[in-house]
Formats: sequence, structure tokens, C-alpha cells
Amino acid sequence: MGNVHFLGGLKIDLFKKYNKKKRIKKADKFFNQGKYQKALEIYDEILKDDSNDSSAWFGKGVSLSNLEEYKEGLKAFEKVLELDPKYPDAEYYKAISLSYLGEYNLALEAYDKALKLEPENMEVWFNKGYTAVDAEEYQEALEAYDKFLELEPDNSDGWFEKGYTLNELERYDDALKAYDKGMELYSEEPKSWFNRANPLRNLGKLEEAIKSYDKTLELEPDYTNGWYMRGMVLGQIGKTQEALESYNKALELEPLKADAWYGKSEIFQKLNNDQEALKCLNKALELKPDCEVAKKAKEKILNQL
Repeated sequence: MGNVHFLGGLKIDLFKKYNKKKRIKKADKFFNQGKYQKALEIYDEILKDDSNDSSAWFGKGVSLSNLEEYKEGLKAFEKVLELDPKYPDAEYYKAISLSYLGEYNLALEAYDKALKLEPENMEVWFNKGYTAVDAEEYQEALEAYDKFLELEPDNSDGWFEKGYTLNELERYDDALKAYDKGMELYSEEPKSWFNRANPLRNLGKLEEAIKSYDKTLELEPDYTNGWYMRGMVLGQIGKTQEALESYNKALELEPLKADAWYGKSEIFQKLNNDQEALKCLNKALELKPDCEVAKKAKEKILNQL
């Protein structure tokens, strides 16, 4: 009888394992189809039967993260790490969850733990850099992007992010070189052309900055900030009519952009058209009542009338 009981128990155990494997496969299929809620329900079913299944906890965490339930996802990843402290993907996704929750320093710690387990994981290095920028830890971000580019030297995004970081570190020449290296690899990304203009402006190369904005707008004609910044720089070099046209285009795309109304008011002031400048300032203050520069500009015009 003992042998029969043992064999019966073994059959039941094998069935449970087979059944769990089937359910995990089904959950993974739903996940890969973007049906995160359905995947989550199956992972929860598995965890009811076996609360120590680290793979199911991980699947649950990733499903919750994709449903933007970052706090609950974080709890799931912490459970994975409680069960298996050397689970690099759990540390990585924990870091991502913490980043979304604005806990940047804790996220950076989690990235570092993931990298101790998998030091050559370029995706982790890249996202660590991104989070370090959010934390305004630009030197740490630069080191992460350098490591990423050591592993993936032909990745344009890595060069663009490095350029952005170098600009924040006020290393404008190096930032420009990084952007240009990225452009050699891929030159069709409008926001990278837009960001490339930042070190150019900081270096006083305003005509070149305008060319960068022109390229941005060639690739993405409805990019409001491209028109806005183009207008601002054109105003700085005295091309008032072109600047006005750029601001008008920005406001056509985004009529409630207070900064564009203020920028337009500056052009009218340069053209000695105080009435139009005042109209623009009133609109800017209607949209952004605490805008001190607009308040001062309005007061100055009213004192002159």
C-alpha cells in the first residue's frame, strides 16, 4: 500500500507541475499579446497554489508594471528577491518601478545590484543612465552611458543621451561631438536634432542652432517646441519677422502655450509695437498668472504708455 500511495502522490505531484507549466505558458502568451490583466490573473492563480514560485511573482510584477501599477509591481519584485536574492531581472525591474515612482536614488541602488549580478547587461546600463539624469546625478549618468557605449558603440541613442548629459555638465564641445557621433549613426530622430541645438546655443553658435531646429521641423513639422525655440533664437539674432512667424506656428499648434505668447510679446517690443506686445503679455498672464517676467514686461509697457 505504501508503494501505491507513493506512486499516486508522485502522479499528483507531476500533474501539478505539468498543470503549473501549462498555466505559466498561458500567462506568458497573454503577456506577450499585451493582455496584462489576463496574464496577471493566471499568475495569481499559480501563486495561490505555490506562494514561493519566484517566476510567477516575477511575471506578476512585470504585468503590474505594464498596467502602471508600479507600487504593487514593486512589492512583487521584492518578493522575488526575498525568495531568490540573485535574480538580476527582478533587481532591474525593481529599479524601473522605483524610477517610475520618483524614487531615483533607491532605483540607482537597485540598478547597481542588478549590474553586480550581470555587469555586461547593456540595457541596465542605459536605463541606469536615464534614471541618473532624472536624479540630476549627471556624472553618474555619464559613467553609465560610457559603459553602455563600450558595450554597444554603434547605438545612436546612447550617443544622444551622452550628449544631453554632457550638456547638463556644461561640457558643450564634448556634448556636440556626442550628438554628431549619434547623427552619423542615425540622423532621422527629430528630438535629437532639437537637443543638439542646446550645446550650440550655449556655445553662442546661434545660426547653427537654428539649422538644428530647421532639421527638427523638417522631420517633425508639428513639433511645437521646435517652432518655439526657433522663434526664440531668431529673435536673439535680430530676425524679428522670421521669429514672429515661428511663434505664430507654435501657437497655431498649441494656442495655450504661455511661453510662446511671452516670446511673441518680446518680438513686438523689439518692433516698437507696444499694443500688440501688451495683448500677447495679457494672454501669457491669463495662461500663467505667476509668470514674473511677463508681469514686469507688462508693467514696463504700461508705464511708457
